[in-house]
Amino acid sequence: MTPFGSHRLSFDSVKLHRGYSTDPALLATLAEARYELIYVDGDHREAGARHDFTTFGAKVVPGGWLIADDASHDLPGTVFWKGYPEVTAALSALAPLGFVNVLNIGHNRIYQRVS
Repeated sequence: MTPFGSHRLSFDSVKLHRGYSTDPALLATLAEARYELIYVDGDHREAGARHDFTTFGAKVVPGGWLIADDASHDLPGTVFWKGYPEVTAALSALAPLGFVNVLNIGHNRIYQRVS
């Protein structure tokens, strides 16, 4: 059984979107979209990361997940690369959207939308 099948998920429901997160055409295409999971791996400047977390975090349904790449700069540890301080600072945009940090794996932080 595939990992998708073992969790009663269908790979057919996976949607990949290519483009810059600030592209008006892409944003228009995604205007009404809602997701169970979003992986944000984008701009490493604080303003760009904050835009990505705010824009795409709002599209995560309650109970869904947002994975923030390169966002563990403030965590203790020395045996792994922890990401960028600017991306980590931008994480403050997630709490007002109802996200809580539930797990950290290397430079990735996993948030669940609880409200």
